[in-house]
Amino acid sequence: MFERFYKKEWLKNINRIEQEEKYDGLRLNRAERIPDFDENFYKNFVKNITHEDIKYYPDKNKLINSISLFYEINKKDILLSNGSVVAIKNFLEVFSQHGKEIVITDPCFPMHWIYSLTNNCKITKIGYSDNFIFDFEKLLSTINEETTCVCISNPVSPMGNILSLDDIEKILKKADKLDIPVLIDEAYIEFSDQKSCLCLVKNNPNLIVSRTFSKALGAAGLRIGFLTGNTELINIIKKVSNPYEVSSIAIKFGVSLLKNYHIVEDYILKIKQERKIIENILSKNNIDYIKSETNTMHIKINKEGLDTYLSKKNIYCKTKIFNKDTYICFSLYPEINKSDFFNYLISN
Repeated sequence: MFERFYKKEWLKNINRIEQEEKYDGLRLNRAERIPDFDENFYKNFVKNITHEDIKYYPDKNKLINSISLFYEINKKDILLSNGSVVAIKNFLEVFSQHGKEIVITDPCFPMHWIYSLTNNCKITKIGYSDNFIFDFEKLLSTINEETTCVCISNPVSPMGNILSLDDIEKILKKADKLDIPVLIDEAYIEFSDQKSCLCLVKNNPNLIVSRTFSKALGAAGLRIGFLTGNTELINIIKKVSNPYEVSSIAIKFGVSLLKNYHIVEDYILKIKQERKIIENILSKNNIDYIKSETNTMHIKINKEGLDTYLSKKNIYCKTKIFNKDTYICFSLYPEINKSDFFNYLISN
């Protein structure tokens, strides 16, 4: 009966699965910040929320100014978004062309794939070898006249590997010769020791970088993200963006967090230290894992009894199949290596 309302026929073939959020246990399935924020920082933020933050439309320039100062970006080159997921959606809505190819990784952040489908594009996926080596040369060779845009995360989500800045520049140079815009989704860049692609924007007019406050900055619930790049490209994307992407309360928190960035730096350092500790433990115990430059890890595991254990302990994780082997994917938090959960993983 409702077939007649499909004005875009290709949407019939897209099946979206709504993930039920669980808040009654330990959420290790969403790459979120697990520890609370510093109590004094949090109380001061709450104390400064006003009636005006709720009654009036947001003043987005407050956060744009803070981002501009902190990241040393021209204010005209910043476009706020309701989390980086909407930034990615806006990029693909503007630069995708029906029937042409979008280059993404396989696996990828699911919304890279979903938004490619909603724009009726062909999808070219670039995958990994059996040893989890990303096929960069194939990605580079795939970019051609039929490519409408390139959309990849770096570090690559969900695998956690990272492309070097030299490799990113190779992508940008080849794509630019063909007038192809490139989005680098840097949701996890703070957890890597590599510099951000922000340093490449000046000399690469086809580069757009997306950033988020959800991962290293720990504010997933407030939905703060932004795009930056060449002024002319940002102005094109502004044509499809919402006028008020971020709420007043989110803006206030974002400004406060950038002013107190030592809180973020302390968290990042602890996650990096924890990741190193866990890698050493896994290596000593001859347990296979996928090396990551994010705040999540994939560990090869015997699936037998896992679901029962997780359910009993109210722990939420993801399991994935790679090369017919089962891997558990979970978020890191300080001293997780001392937890009953991690001890279970390495003893099974």
